[in-house]
Amino acid sequence: ACGDCAPLQAPPALASPSTPPQPPTPMPPFPPKLPCGVATCTLAVLNSNADGTTCEARMKWLERKRSMTELGACFVVAFVEYREACGGCAPLQASPAPASPSPSPLPAPPMPPFLPKPEPKIPCGVATCT
Repeated sequence: ACGDCAPLQAPPALASPSTPPQPPTPMPPFPPKLPCGVATCTLAVLNSNADGTTCEARMKWLERKRSMTELGACFVVAFVEYREACGGCAPLQASPAPASPSPSPLPAPPMPPFLPKPEPKIPCGVATCT
């Protein structure tokens, strides 16, 4: 056996015995995710009646059935199709919901980059029409 070997000793304590170990400082929680990325998209707006279906249900349908992003679906429902009922959910507040019907028609909104561009219209249905 080993006559020159010293007996094993416990390593010195890292903290003094009078100081109990402290738990790590917890990370602050992530802020809650805002529907459509805007604070004005509240539960009341999401649950608003948009022609017989809620704004939220219309947005979720576009996400599932048309493979749209959340922001794309919000834009279509809240800015293009149901601005009065769902306008509070328009991403980046593209335009607030009108307070009352406007006598002049609203201009077409700019096409966001996340939606496909429409096909160009040919006046009489054939490319050689003059």
